[in-house]
Amino acid sequence: MEQDYSFLKILLNEDIYVINEEKESAIEEATLKYYGENKKHITVIVEEVNPDFMRSVSFQFLNKIMEAVKLSQHEYALINLQENKACTLERIMKELAPNHIIIFGESDFSNLDNYEISEIEGSTMLQSDSLTDVQTDVEKKKALWKALQEVFS
Repeated sequence: MEQDYSFLKILLNEDIYVINEEKESAIEEATLKYYGENKKHITVIVEEVNPDFMRSVSFQFLNKIMEAVKLSQHEYALINLQENKACTLERIMKELAPNHIIIFGESDFSNLDNYEISEIEGSTMLQSDSLTDVQTDVEKKKALWKALQEVFS
């Protein structure tokens, strides 16, 4: 319902402009940024602050992990949460339809203990320590390998 402001011309001598400020209820979401082609519907989630992550030792280590389970960069989607600040698990499920989700480091997506595997919305989810922590700890490498074998068996 529009309001009638015609009475204001009696009170004021200057021109008056009414600015209608309607706020949209839906916030425009940025495109989900990920690397890889997701051919096998596997999503790998990291949170790496290094702006050059794709050239880092951690990325090379991730590639070795994925190669060990016989996956190439074309077969999975890699999401860096540093590049996707508004990313939610719901959005990942909708846009990427993953069969498996592997999370390296702490995340709001999971309340699982490290190396615990769970079924979430039809996807197998594995929570792991960060890539840096796994890379420098033999026991964590063993725990990750055991969990990955279970996920991909």
